[in-house]
Amino acid sequence: ETVTIDGGHVHLDAVRLDHPPAVVPPVSLGVRSIKSLRLSGRVADGTILTELSTPGYIRWAREQIDAGRAEAGRTDPHRITVYALLSHDPAADGARAQARREVAGFLRAGGLATQLGAAGIAEAAEELVARSPDLDELAAKLPDEWIDQLVVAGDTDQCVASVRALREAGADAVVLVPPADPRVGLDQLAAAARSVLPQIR
Repeated sequence: ETVTIDGGHVHLDAVRLDHPPAVVPPVSLGVRSIKSLRLSGRVADGTILTELSTPGYIRWAREQIDAGRAEAGRTDPHRITVYALLSHDPAADGARAQARREVAGFLRAGGLATQLGAAGIAEAAEELVARSPDLDELAAKLPDEWIDQLVVAGDTDQCVASVRALREAGADAVVLVPPADPRVGLDQLAAAARSVLPQIR
């Protein structure tokens, strides 16, 4: 197909693929808010939801996607993939401590009002970020219950329960995102592979 478009951000003049694939691959959109979720339901084969997606947000996102699918008359499968920060530690407090800086970084970056709204903490998170200019200070002030909602954190049983909650809310796949420190991250993934994944397959 040849595409010509003159939009606000994209300008294409008779563009087409030189080497189109023999089999059209499935297309997933990484989106967050109501309009883009409904668009994903209309035009895509799947949706990717970013880190800090709670079960409540996933259920809400699935409703928006399904509304878009209904508008387009689509009845084919639509795969929802959820990225989730991982903090696996035998001690729940240790797991939360590891996750705090990662969560604080996401909150500082912004753009999460829709996701956090589904968890009922959007306004409180915005106020906390505004009052905490230092990242470490922000991380230290994050309530434990926020970490428990926003991250797959804790010992093996807690991590398994968190992943199952995401699956039950509508996630077809959960991608575990380890801490940014590569040494810690590799250990976290290895621990999750040994103890968490066998219980949720």
